[in-house]
Amino acid sequence: GFAQNAEFSSPPLGPVSELVRFDCPAEVRTKWDRAVDVAIGRVLESWIVATRRDKDILLRANGGKRINVIIQPPVGRRYDVDRVKAQRDPGITSVMDLLQIEDDLVFNALVDQCQID
Repeated sequence: GFAQNAEFSSPPLGPVSELVRFDCPAEVRTKWDRAVDVAIGRVLESWIVATRRDKDILLRANGGKRINVIIQPPVGRRYDVDRVKAQRDPGITSVMDLLQIEDDLVFNALVDQCQID
């Protein structure tokens, strides 16, 4: 796969759809499925890379097939969204509340690209 290419400054992550999952009971998922799709659906097939150079390497490694690539420079940690959560009405559910995202870079990309917080 792409991740084995030693040219990358850090391995590409993706597609995003394989790196996020619902973190809620099935009945809650059914209720929110459409909203989550509207919020993040456009990036689910995207790959995440750290630099413009990594994007170029990924596109070249993909053999000319069209793929969406998000450049998300690593900051070494997950964004701190506690301030945003604290300002939100306690009765409001955000997309972030419904998803499990293990990788900090993927989390940060979804905050930046889709405002999941």
